[in-house]
Amino acid sequence: MKRIKNFIWSVVIGKTPVTDMYRYYTVSTVIMMVHVCLFVVAILLGSVPMMVCHALSVPSNLLIMICFVRRRKFVISFYLIYLEVFLNTMACCVIVGWTYGFSLYNLIVVPVSFYMAFMSTNFKKRTTTACVCSVINVVGTLAFRVYVYTYGPIEVYSTNTALVISVFNMLIAFVVVTFFSILYIIEIRSSRAELERMNEELRDMANHDNLTRLYNRNGVKKVMEETFENAMVMKKKFCIAVCDIDDFKKVNDTYGHDVGDIVLKRIAKIMNDALLYGDIVCRWGGEEFLFIICQPLKSATTVLEKIRKTVMEERFIGEDYDFSVTITTGVAEYHDELTQDEVIKRADQRLYYGKLRGKNCVITQNEMENQA
Repeated sequence: MKRIKNFIWSVVIGKTPVTDMYRYYTVSTVIMMVHVCLFVVAILLGSVPMMVCHALSVPSNLLIMICFVRRRKFVISFYLIYLEVFLNTMACCVIVGWTYGFSLYNLIVVPVSFYMAFMSTNFKKRTTTACVCSVINVVGTLAFRVYVYTYGPIEVYSTNTALVISVFNMLIAFVVVTFFSILYIIEIRSSRAELERMNEELRDMANHDNLTRLYNRNGVKKVMEETFENAMVMKKKFCIAVCDIDDFKKVNDTYGHDVGDIVLKRIAKIMNDALLYGDIVCRWGGEEFLFIICQPLKSATTVLEKIRKTVMEERFIGEDYDFSVTITTGVAEYHDELTQDEVIKRADQRLYYGKLRGKNCVITQNEMENQA
């Protein structure tokens, strides 16, 4: 019982999606419960024909559940359930007449059929299916209405009895419509939650590198734009650094790309762990990384030097390899005269200079100027 309660609650809050199986089981169960209630009404009336109708409808729905729903033949189940409700409703109207409210069930089945068709994953022509069933329902109901009006019902009861039963049918109809309306809202909410989750995954895939889980070039653009805007407004200093793993092609060629991926992931973690809150490192492309460090040049250089030394001291050890790598970094400080692209270009030029100077170093603007 506790598991059932937990399942129902998870469906209500949208954590567990309502599958076609659950949906058809629910519809069949609700219909059987209605038939049981109406069977009791038939007993109280003493109407044998109505007893037979509802007594046959319960096992009919059970057979539909066992033979078709359980085997995931949902389209056939849809038509059989629709047909059973229509025939049972019209039979009751022919037996006791139209004033008892049994025709309400044919009205209920119209929105429920649209709900079933549109929420199900098995229908190829949802609109056509629901509309055709509704048209057949309307035509059939009108035909039976004319028949009952012309020939009269099989059984006749008092006006008070008709009033009580019609009110009872109205209440059941109201409860059923309310139930399926709530179920529809729950499914819509669950679908929206699932869609939002999928969109979030897509955004994450678009903005993060799949291997290192750092921001990729696309993802860091928005952060970079915000950083530049804040720097211009608040007159704050920050630095852009471009870092490259030295001789990374040799790692891939010597030890294979799987080992190369291990190197990239571990170095990315070292870089990310060394940064302060608000600083960002992204995978700029291949073995290149870009830093946004919200500190002046001197402080940023200290952070980058720490990262360089940590990487240099890191050993990559496996069954058939044991090596270390180094990184070279170029860093440029932002000021009002530079655009975003110009700061990145300067950092990239300093990286290139560091490669020429012997690699495994951090090149700052001041050092570059001294060399010039």
